[in-house]
Amino acid sequence: MAADNIDSISKSVQELAIDGKEPLEKYIQKEVTVEILSTSVPFIEIPIIDSGLLQSPLTKTEELHKLRSALSSWGCFQINHEMTNSFLAEMRQVAKQFFSPPMEDKQRYSRETSSGEGEMLDEFAKKSQRIQEIVLKQMARPLGLDENCFLDQRGERPIVTAQFNYYPPCPMPGKTLGLRPHADGSVLTILLQEKVVEGLQFLKDNQWFRVPIIPEALLVNVGDQAEIMSNGIFKRKGED
Repeated sequence: MAADNIDSISKSVQELAIDGKEPLEKYIQKEVTVEILSTSVPFIEIPIIDSGLLQSPLTKTEELHKLRSALSSWGCFQINHEMTNSFLAEMRQVAKQFFSPPMEDKQRYSRETSSGEGEMLDEFAKKSQRIQEIVLKQMARPLGLDENCFLDQRGERPIVTAQFNYYPPCPMPGKTLGLRPHADGSVLTILLQEKVVEGLQFLKDNQWFRVPIIPEALLVNVGDQAEIMSNGIFKRKGED
């Protein structure tokens, strides 16, 4: 194998993008349909759920109806929450700062897989867990179940993880995908999207749509476990 090929394989996608090199063969999704790759994939308005209205006796019934529709027909929804705009702005800034230094500098901060997420990311994980608990309680109500039914199935110490994902500008956007089409294996996935650049797509009624960005909201995806726990009533979201 040529030395330059070995060097490319050892580099991260971010480093390849900085070097201006074309992505490796493994990043080119040959079997993906043109429809998914097309920039003409339309936007579609996703249901917006308000966590405050979900918890208010005066507005809970209507908001629960919206939640049930989102869970059973869409597999995802945007949620208004208790995180402040300033906190979300700081999260985005921290993410950019994390990926900015060269690889050798970032290696100095490598950690064991069993260690903590890091102060800022850990705080986001805790706040996200609070949102998940609110949603899981309300998910049980339309099914006539005890509100703690889904929470209890997670166990006494549920696993909640948080991570940053970085997708650099791609030199071959017409042939390359950040991820293959997939469904999440979790109960719920809570996403903080980039404020300006969109890219997430999801499958609904056998058609791909782009996810609109609402900077102050979070995107909630229904995962495999939620579909299993609800006996198929709540549908997981296929995404790209």
